[in-house]
Amino acid sequence: MVTYAELLDARFDALTHAGDAYDALSKAFGAHIDEVTAVSTGRQQNWTGLAAFEAATALTTQNNDLTAAHEEMLGVGVILHEAVASFAAAQSELTAALEAARAANCTVAPDGTVTGPTMSEAEHHDRDAQEQQGVLVEQIAMRIGKAVQAADKADAQFAGRLNALAAHGRDGSGLSISTANADLGAQTAATKSGPKAVNAWWKGLSAAEQQTFIHDQPGVYGNLDGIPAVARDQANRIYLGQLIDQYEGGSQPLSDIDNRKLQGFLAIQSRLDHYQGMNPPLLLLGVNDQGQGHGILSYGNPDTAQNVSVYVPGLGTTLADVAGGDGDRALQLWEAAHGVRGAGTTASVVWLGYDPPPGLGGVDPATTEVMSSERAASGAPTYDQFLTGIRTTHNGSVHLTALGHSYGSYLVGLAAQQPGGTGANDIILIGSPGTGASNAAQLGVGPGHVWVGAAANDPVTHMPSKLDVGAVGLLGAQIGGAVASSDPHQLWFGTDPASAQYGAQRFDVANGPAASFDSHSAYFNERSNSMLNMAHIVTGTGPVNLEPPR
Repeated sequence: MVTYAELLDARFDALTHAGDAYDALSKAFGAHIDEVTAVSTGRQQNWTGLAAFEAATALTTQNNDLTAAHEEMLGVGVILHEAVASFAAAQSELTAALEAARAANCTVAPDGTVTGPTMSEAEHHDRDAQEQQGVLVEQIAMRIGKAVQAADKADAQFAGRLNALAAHGRDGSGLSISTANADLGAQTAATKSGPKAVNAWWKGLSAAEQQTFIHDQPGVYGNLDGIPAVARDQANRIYLGQLIDQYEGGSQPLSDIDNRKLQGFLAIQSRLDHYQGMNPPLLLLGVNDQGQGHGILSYGNPDTAQNVSVYVPGLGTTLADVAGGDGDRALQLWEAAHGVRGAGTTASVVWLGYDPPPGLGGVDPATTEVMSSERAASGAPTYDQFLTGIRTTHNGSVHLTALGHSYGSYLVGLAAQQPGGTGANDIILIGSPGTGASNAAQLGVGPGHVWVGAAANDPVTHMPSKLDVGAVGLLGAQIGGAVASSDPHQLWFGTDPASAQYGAQRFDVANGPAASFDSHSAYFNERSNSMLNMAHIVTGTGPVNLEPPR
């Protein structure tokens, strides 16, 4: 068990050197595998017959064993570097607690016990003074205790992971490709610790190790928040090719949902090919076949751009739309922001990291599918983590905007109400049926930084409260005017963001055609009032043309 004294006096040079040694060993071993593969491949080129077949089988087995051993070596290096980062973070927190103790004239004993400053005779008889000192001592002691507990937890965790690898080395199971792959994935415990831990771990790897992870498990590292955008793009392009091969190469006909995923993968690949070498650079920050299929594209590099917007589409969005209409919207916003004088550089991201409800063409609006909060609630923490990842990997200071359209605005609103919020500087809600919040102050950025675009003729921004609709018609009832709202400021997912009682900044947008979904989709129209206003918000420049709340 790690003690206060051990954490205070700990030096991590030995662990760092051990991690570096394993890095060097795995790098040399990787080069050895390449040499063996090159020699065996060369000898097989002009060799045919049964003996050649048997030799090829034996060489394949040998190559698998070597590859598995290489991955086990990489895993040890990962653990050691991650351990150093975790122990150093705990020690840093302990140091900060001790500095707070010194500033408050408290004393910390060699065992970590905290005592308050000497009290005067008058203070001894002052109950308030005694209580204040007790609270101060308790707070400092708690900080010290948490730092020591974090170190102890990390110590047990990393020891367990190293022991597991050692056991696979002793019994030979580590030479199994499947075991080695599982071990290598398990060693990235940082992936479960948030983007900051991931980024610290990634920075501790050598360039060669980073490339090994990217090529060995592109689907893991391409979708990992906290890894720099360029590395994610490289991994995801590899993984996208693997997904296309997987879905095209099956012997059985694809189901409807799998076919839609394949069409989405192909659409993304086509857009990447089309934009190769163009400005802005197009980066693939995420792709997988989970649920309905997920994809994240960025126009511009979010690690270097001064302004970054992350747009969440809503109802009816498919994976193919990421490379289609919704990708166009993100690009149009980039172009509008790029045209703002003195705005600096911008990256515009379209984020489909969740499964939106189907559009009206895919579901009966009388069902609860389009009414449910479940999909947005499930995607909100993932969206928050993605934005945290952008801040973590950015090379400097970034102005970050969370942007949600339609059901996507509900997801953004829920994300902003998570502990810690989205980390965005500004939030834009367009065509919103509500955010689950009763007022803008609940979104964590201050009401002056919550911006709402609500077209007068957009039916979604007039969607009545659940209490009024019950389980009927929803959008269809609203468009037809069949449902009257008992409170016009209450929408399906809570208070109308465009209302005065919500307290956000409502910016100018075109009214759009009456009683038509065209008005729900017009916010991104080029050179429109709404697009120009959003460009000024995303870039942090003025002016933003406002209109009165409802």
